[in-house]
Amino acid sequence: MRNSDDTEAARTAALLEAIAAQERAIRLCLDNKLCVPALTLIYATVDQMAYLNMPPGRSQVGADDFKEWCRTYLLPNSTDLPCTEADLWGARCGVVHAHSPESKRSREGKAREIFYAWGTSKVERPREALAELGFPQVIIHAENLFHALIKGIDSFLAGLRAHPEKARLARLRAGKMFRDQDNFAGLPEA
Repeated sequence: MRNSDDTEAARTAALLEAIAAQERAIRLCLDNKLCVPALTLIYATVDQMAYLNMPPGRSQVGADDFKEWCRTYLLPNSTDLPCTEADLWGARCGVVHAHSPESKRSREGKAREIFYAWGTSKVERPREALAELGFPQVIIHAENLFHALIKGIDSFLAGLRAHPEKARLARLRAGKMFRDQDNFAGLPEA
């Protein structure tokens, strides 16, 4: 039987492995010009971080959790994301559910649509053109979103180190997440 320190160490390792795998998958997509899959993984990773960040007593992550994580960790660590957490939630819904910048939130006027630049594309001139024409959409570079996510995760993990009870809850939740492994530990191979 494992002792509690071993279990906590295994959960911490599972959390860090899951995060590293997501980061590698996003980088793989970006490097191979798989734009929508990269965005889908970015927004799914924010969802996962929001799940780990939920207050005690909660088991289902939702819009408020996603927006809180963006407001607390992602947006403060961005260098060039001229959007709000509500815009990011709307973008997440559009990308994940429809592979589109449009979402229920944007149709209701509660979030601006986000368009994305890739690779060596620049965002400044298209942003200026949209503004000159009075369009409400936002243009961000996918790399900037990815870098803000990485920095946000680093900030989140640093916060866990400073708050042991929150870290314990995050590790407990991380222990329930899928992880890559070759077999089921403890089960005999067929």
